[in-house]
Amino acid sequence: MKRTFNPAHFTSLPRLDANGAAVLAQSLETAATRDESGNPIVLPEPVAAALADMHTARLSLQGVLTSAPDPEPELRAMSLQEGAAIGALHDVCMAWKRLDGRVSQGDIAASLADRLFPDGLSFVTSSPKNVWGVVETKLKIIEHDNLEPQIAELGAAPALAHLRQVHARFGQVTGATGLLRADEPAQVRTHRQELEGSMRLYVVAVAGSIQRRRPETQALAEALLRPLLEWREPRPRRDEDDDKGGPGAPTGGKPTPPQKATGRRKAKAQGTAEEKAPPAAASTVAQAQPAQQPAQQPAALATAQAAPAPGSSDVPTPPAAA
Repeated sequence: MKRTFNPAHFTSLPRLDANGAAVLAQSLETAATRDESGNPIVLPEPVAAALADMHTARLSLQGVLTSAPDPEPELRAMSLQEGAAIGALHDVCMAWKRLDGRVSQGDIAASLADRLFPDGLSFVTSSPKNVWGVVETKLKIIEHDNLEPQIAELGAAPALAHLRQVHARFGQVTGATGLLRADEPAQVRTHRQELEGSMRLYVVAVAGSIQRRRPETQALAEALLRPLLEWREPRPRRDEDDDKGGPGAPTGGKPTPPQKATGRRKAKAQGTAEEKAPPAAASTVAQAQPAQQPAQQPAALATAQAAPAPGSSDVPTPPAAA
């Protein structure tokens, strides 16, 4: 199959939504206007042409964003309704709980509060899907433990019925129980992709302007692309963290396999045991080493030879003391 040449394939951009792409493009344009001293920057012709194309694509995307309808008005509205509904049930329980030990409703409210709201309403500030999941769990507890008669005793039966109605629609809007629509309209997505393509070609043009025997071209390229080099992607939301292993998961590199960590712990324990061994036993172990081994080795080399093979939990055991 014949391969085609596309300069945009030789560079990559950070993950961007439509607004992020517009902001990054605007930053690159600003960096190409004046240097740190405030003097106008004279760009090579290919770089200037690529910059103009990127500028046009950015204006087109921003024009679409300005006229496009808000894709998530119902999601925000339903998030507020879900929070108000579960908050009403929580407030009824908290109000009656103040009479715990004085009237029967106070005792019921204290039991309900401990069962349904051990952490209060702190969860309502998390992502919409996470809020839906927490409320879903609470409704399952009410059904499983048959708590509805106790809630009715507090006069909160209408609040519970309203919560169930709002919660059903909230699940559809968040995509938890229904098909979630695309995050951005097709027209916005098309213009975003066009702008990203223009930015890639701009990066290629800037990189192509570097001349090995002219260090000033390297300095200019670094200045022009500094907004891209310093760009930081937004942190994932809480529910995305949970999908990737939770907040305690490593944020960089690959996690260390458990067997390797176990091997190192065993090696450390073995080394501690050898250090605590009686002098006579240590002398016997030293005499049992092969005669061909050099008397002295660099510490790093000795450590590397004693380390277990990657992916293995086996640790070499010294010969038993005589």
